[in-house]
Amino acid sequence: MTSEMFVISGGGTGAKVVEALVHLCAAGLGPRRLHVLLVDSDTSNGNLTRAAATAKSYRAMRRWPWSVRAQVREGALARFGLGRTEVWLELFGTELHVYDLTEQIQTVLNGGLATAADSAQMRLLLDLLYDPSEQTTDCSDGFRARPNLGCLLLADHLAEKLPVKAKAFLDAMQLAARTQQERIPVVVTASVFGGTGASLLPIARQAVRGALKQAGMERDQLARFDWAAVKMLPHYQPDERQDSVDPDRFLLDTASALQYYSTVYDSSAEDARYNAIFLVGSDNPGRNKVRAVLGEGTQANPAYLEEFVAALAVLRFGETPADAGTPMRVFVPEAVTWESLPHARWQELRERMAFLLHLGAFYLRRGSGSRDEQRTQGVARLIRNVDDADLAKFPWYGEILEPWGQHHPAFKATDPGRRVSVLRNSGVMQDLSLSAMLSPATEYFGRLLLWAETALQSTDTTFLELATTDDYSDLFGAMSRVKAEEIDSARGEGSEARPIEPLQDNGLVRVLRTAITAMVHQHRQPGRVDRRNGGFVLVENDRIRLRTTSQQTCDTLREIEMGGVIEEYRRTALS
Repeated sequence: MTSEMFVISGGGTGAKVVEALVHLCAAGLGPRRLHVLLVDSDTSNGNLTRAAATAKSYRAMRRWPWSVRAQVREGALARFGLGRTEVWLELFGTELHVYDLTEQIQTVLNGGLATAADSAQMRLLLDLLYDPSEQTTDCSDGFRARPNLGCLLLADHLAEKLPVKAKAFLDAMQLAARTQQERIPVVVTASVFGGTGASLLPIARQAVRGALKQAGMERDQLARFDWAAVKMLPHYQPDERQDSVDPDRFLLDTASALQYYSTVYDSSAEDARYNAIFLVGSDNPGRNKVRAVLGEGTQANPAYLEEFVAALAVLRFGETPADAGTPMRVFVPEAVTWESLPHARWQELRERMAFLLHLGAFYLRRGSGSRDEQRTQGVARLIRNVDDADLAKFPWYGEILEPWGQHHPAFKATDPGRRVSVLRNSGVMQDLSLSAMLSPATEYFGRLLLWAETALQSTDTTFLELATTDDYSDLFGAMSRVKAEEIDSARGEGSEARPIEPLQDNGLVRVLRTAITAMVHQHRQPGRVDRRNGGFVLVENDRIRLRTTSQQTCDTLREIEMGGVIEEYRRTALS
């Protein structure tokens, strides 16, 4: 994987691809640095704001270390206690930067295109090309599947706004061109059947290169960027027509757009063409039905498998130069398997996503909540509800938390019987406390599981299963065998370990890293897992089987007054 990538997303569909990409980065599958520019004239679009909120939640998690160095025994000698190896795993490993160019288009704010009719001839031309509603719209909620309108306005809008509103994004591109010796992938992703995205795709490369040239970038530096487009074909369907958005025209509009693109790319200047193109869609978009809405906050559609596939295509381009293989790749997700996804190492993809999703379920699970069944709860409820004396009885408290807390003066000076209380108290231990990360972790893992609920499950493909016939009590037991040195090292150059500074760590994150390490132990050392009695299994029958339900996730979010997050993922869903 390249060390640095740039992604430009257009409209609501492009934002949903970014949302999926953020979760892939959380699973440890992204580049070292990822720069994302969100482009939309619909500034309050629900899909856009959800992607931005997911990225913000990711960054809150990444503030703390997530690297583990599990000591496992694998292979034929494992049964004899021999053959020990180190397994490195790092979640939230990508340095994520998000920029936005989400301003309304000034050209049409006051009266629309009709204000440009300063002569009889111009009026006749506008009447020929645009109907009355297109001439008067202010585009405040996007172009509403009218790329004929968007293409006219968006190029000038980008030329004006990129050097000012997206200056930080352009600066990052300039810095990469000066300092990186390897190719620098840039990917534009959007739908071809909507308005904003379909308008952005033909002009994005030329607009950005023009802004970089204006900023003084030399031709040889511009040549360092390797450009690709990930184009989303129809993969969902509104339940009815709304204004200019007609679901019955999606396929026809897509065919026309692709024909237009092929003609333009053959004849346009080199700096306007993409070096590689990925197409992602479905031959049955009607399987994903949504309530028809027109932009703004109400347009927050469920996540879909196709956007996950598109995010994988983005990462695939990060690994594969445009001149390696076929310049156009077509992927139609119909009855797909992990092996058929556009990822070079599908086993690693499945394993990394499984670790992340199980961690989220283990954290959010409500359990029975009774004192006698503490291990049926997830980490969040355990930290909140179990009294100090009982929490101190967990062996991993004594191995993982107690020695680490000694580095904090307030903890060290406290009577041992009251130290758990201090560890929980953000007023004393501040950002290092157990409670400091409870809300950020709940939000991120809640967003992750609500996203996965529809992105990894469909009528045709099920990568994910939710069930509570078992719990994660066995993981609490496995956590007791984790050694502090397994979670106290970050990975340096190659496989070199460097210590994590104790005062740059957080108590809750230490517990979660302990849980990850326990999962690695149980997954990589099958002898430790008694599957007949419900022992932890990472993947079962090619599915990630989480021991929780959607209702439990929602209940945990509501407990800390995050019910609005749930609405973001279900606002247009048709039950």
